[in-house]
Amino acid sequence: MILEQLDYLMQLEGKKSSFRWAANSILKLNRPISEIQKDIRKLKGVGPTTEKIIHEIINTGSSKLYEKLLIG
Repeated sequence: MILEQLDYLMQLEGKKSSFRWAANSILKLNRPISEIQKDIRKLKGVGPTTEKIIHEIINTGSSKLYEKLLIG
């Protein structure tokens, strides 16, 4: 899951991240995240930045932040 990888990449750079919390919340849904797009902010670990990234992943299949961190 991209959010888990984002969390790992952020930690490698010494930055804090709530992406793992968000990923765990999504995994516990037992349904596609696309079904609850309007209520994403209600999930544990999802703030405005994470919400924006989740919508980007849903719409494009990736995230600019993720791609940037992968490149280094």
